[in-house]
Amino acid sequence: MKYILQTPCDDKKPLKASLQKFLGIGPKKAIEICDKLGVASSMNLSSLNAYQIHVLTGILNSYDIRHSVRRKKRENIQRLVRISSYRGFRHTAGLPCRGQRTKTNANTARKFKFKIK
Repeated sequence: MKYILQTPCDDKKPLKASLQKFLGIGPKKAIEICDKLGVASSMNLSSLNAYQIHVLTGILNSYDIRHSVRRKKRENIQRLVRISSYRGFRHTAGLPCRGQRTKTNANTARKFKFKIK
């Protein structure tokens, strides 16, 4: 188990799967990062040398990952609440805000209630 930018990454999984552990990096961005690094996406993380890992951390720093993604998401929700939009109201009430039904399936949306600070 290697740590890249304080995120645990499995050595035995392909590099594409290991990069997807970072919040904000999906399959397409993982392949794009592998192309920038110059290695195959099916290559294991354990087969990278120290220089390639150093370059990988530099590439990852250029993307919005982890805390910045969480902060942007929280700021967007707070903006919706501040302008008193319908979606902002639904977030504060803990109800689904993208048109889902509420008669039977809104129980999971109520669990993840947005808290205003």
